[in-house]
Amino acid sequence: MTDIPLVRAARIPVTDTYHGINVSENYRWLEDASAYETMAWTKAQQQRTRAYFDGISWRDALRGRVEQLLRAERTTYRRLLSGGSTFFSLKVQTPRQRPFLVALTDLDDPATERVVVDPDAIDPSGETSIDFFVPSPDGRQVAVSLSEHGSEDGSLYVYDADSGKVVDEPIPHVNLMGGSVAWRQDGAGFWYTLCADPAGFRQQVWFRELGGAPDHLDLAGGFADERIAEHYLSASPDGRWVMDRVQKGDGGEWQVFVRSQGANGSWWQVAGIADKCVYAVFGTDELYLLSRQDAPNGKVLRLPLIDGAGSPTPPRSFRQATWPSRISR
Repeated sequence: MTDIPLVRAARIPVTDTYHGINVSENYRWLEDASAYETMAWTKAQQQRTRAYFDGISWRDALRGRVEQLLRAERTTYRRLLSGGSTFFSLKVQTPRQRPFLVALTDLDDPATERVVVDPDAIDPSGETSIDFFVPSPDGRQVAVSLSEHGSEDGSLYVYDADSGKVVDEPIPHVNLMGGSVAWRQDGAGFWYTLCADPAGFRQQVWFRELGGAPDHLDLAGGFADERIAEHYLSASPDGRWVMDRVQKGDGGEWQVFVRSQGANGSWWQVAGIADKCVYAVFGTDELYLLSRQDAPNGKVLRLPLIDGAGSPTPPRSFRQATWPSRISR
C-alpha cells in the first residue's frame, strides 16, 4: 500500500491563566467546528482515511462475508417470563431488525407460538422498539413499553395477549430513565414508574386501575434523593405484596419499600441506605435481603411479612436488637 501523506494541523498557541498558572494549547482552533480552517482540515482527514480503506484489496470480500453472516437466518429468544400458563419472550429473528414479543402455551411445541406485539407492524419505518414487558399474573394481558426513534422514552401500553389489541390508554414517559411495572394479582391494575420532571428526574410510583378511576400517585417520598431516585418494582409470587427497590442514582446505594396489594395498603421502608441492602427478593410471605452492612462478603437476611396487623415504624438499622420478628403491611 502506498504511503499516504499526513494531514498536518497548524500549531497556533493560545495561553490562558488559571489561578496564576499559564496553560497553553496549540490546537484550540480545531474546537470551532464551523470555521473554514477546521472544516478544511476535517475534509482532508476524511479523504486520507478514504484513500487508506479504498486501498485494501480484500476489504470488499470481508464486507460481503460479514453481511452474509449478519443476514443469515437465525432465531433466539430473550427474557422468558410467564403469566398463568402462558410464556412470553422477545423473539429475535434475522434478517428482521427488531425483536418482537411472542407468547407460547407450550415451550416444547413451537407451533403454539403467536405474535403479541410486533414493532415493525406498528411502525414500518423500523424506528420503534420494545423497552421491556411484564405479563399480568393470569397471562391474559401484558404491559409493554415502546420507544420511538431510539429515544428510550418509552410509553406504556397494555395489550390483550390473545388478540394483540391495546387495552386502555397508553401512559407516556414511563421508561424515561428506565422503567418498571408490577401487576396487581387480579390483573385489573398495576403500579408503574413515572418521572415528574420532563428531563427524566424525580421518578415516582403511580397506580392505574384498568378502565377505572384516574391514575394516582402511590409513592413519591421518603427517598434518599428524590431527584435521582431509580425505581425497580416487583410483585410477590403469591400476589399479596409489592416491592420497590430504589437506587440513589447509579452509585449502588439502595432503599427498599414494601406494601400489601390490598386497597388499604400503605408503603413502608424496610431498609435504608445505611443498611447496605443491595438486593431483595420475595419468598412466601417473607422478604430476603442481601446486606453488606458489617459483612464485606454479604449476608442474607429474612424478614417475615404478615398482613392485617399494625404498621410499625421500621428500624433504622438491622443491627438494632429491637428488630421485630414479624412486620405487617
